[in-house]
Amino acid sequence: MRRTATTGRGRALALGLAVATALTACGGSGGDEMASDSVVQVAGAERLAPAAAAPVGRVVTGLDAFTAELFKATKATENLVFSPLSIAYAFAMLRVGANGTSAAELDRAFGLPAGFATAFNALTSALVTEGPATPPPAPPTGEENPPPAEPTLQIANGLFTQRGFGYGENFLRTLTEQFGGELRTLDFSAPQQAVDAVNAWAAEHTAGRIPRILDRLDPATVLVLLNAVHLDADWATPFQEIGDQPFAVAGKDVRVPTMSLQTQVAHVEGDGFSAVELPYFGDRLAMRVLLPTGRNTPADLITPRVLAAAAKGKPVRARVTMPRWDFGSELDLKSLLPALGVRAVFDPTAADLSGISTDRQLFVDQAKHKANITVDELGTVASAVTALGVSVTSAPVDPPLVFTVDRPFAFVIVDTVTGAPVFVGQVLDPRAD
Repeated sequence: MRRTATTGRGRALALGLAVATALTACGGSGGDEMASDSVVQVAGAERLAPAAAAPVGRVVTGLDAFTAELFKATKATENLVFSPLSIAYAFAMLRVGANGTSAAELDRAFGLPAGFATAFNALTSALVTEGPATPPPAPPTGEENPPPAEPTLQIANGLFTQRGFGYGENFLRTLTEQFGGELRTLDFSAPQQAVDAVNAWAAEHTAGRIPRILDRLDPATVLVLLNAVHLDADWATPFQEIGDQPFAVAGKDVRVPTMSLQTQVAHVEGDGFSAVELPYFGDRLAMRVLLPTGRNTPADLITPRVLAAAAKGKPVRARVTMPRWDFGSELDLKSLLPALGVRAVFDPTAADLSGISTDRQLFVDQAKHKANITVDELGTVASAVTALGVSVTSAPVDPPLVFTVDRPFAFVIVDTVTGAPVFVGQVLDPRAD
């Protein structure tokens, strides 16, 4: 179980992400008056064991490339955090129901190979640990730095469907067998109640980190797809608070709360960057801190080349000093993804989501992503939510390495076994909320 540090922030990395995909039907949903949800089963379908030959490596390679392209597309000039892993889960579920140009564009943007659904099933099996997504309890009285605990990583997928609407059998079966999707029914003609039900699901599966993923739903909505990820991990070795230290913000030094650690880390120097890998307890999850050198900016470092190089650090004893940070971001994926070549699914006249349903013409009318992250001496707390709306037309000896993060930097939180990027971002001003 997690406990909070004395600062009031969580002691561990907690990632929460929920993805919502809403399909809206022209002329209304024709459902019941109540929007309360109920769980239903897809006849004869159950979660399958992951296939040994699932193309996990190709999916992760595609995910790295997507991460870099999306980061570039944001053109962020402030702090940024998002979860490429969760966004990929959302659009992979959407891809199950896509055909034609819609499918081809998603394949190119996300690097999805044949058999991608089996790869996401295998990724879930490899990453997920036991236990529900729960908020960290307070530490026992007098215990400021409790010992680290094994990390918890949860990935959940859900489907909210409109009662009486016709869905493709293969679509529902694949989301059940490969994504473990929990199928619920709603009446979207009562939109506020439907929004409340979707948001409650997101909050439940992110330990309350993301209490709201959608602000609205069209009354003609016929489907909402949800993905949630919750990660809770302690540093392998906690940092020590060292008070306020200088950090360069827009070329001027400001003083920010800072922490320091002496331990063995993986370190690599590359063209235009220096990086260290900070392990979380259990040594499977890690944060790679990417510090620009020369004229580079943090955004210049989120590339497949740098991400691959940062994974090849050599062990060295180091003193690592870096700020605490605590902020959130929100991305409108509908406006960003066309730059990555994903256009058809957002176009009411061009979208081909006939694998989801042939009853109506469907398209994605909202695709939003929210994330927040808190990093302190004991670990990291981070959450992210992505929403896609699919509509129908309508003091020891000094170590040899001193790694001081005193200027803007980038970071990526990865699963070191599969290489999957869970969170990525940049810190330009640690003071920002």
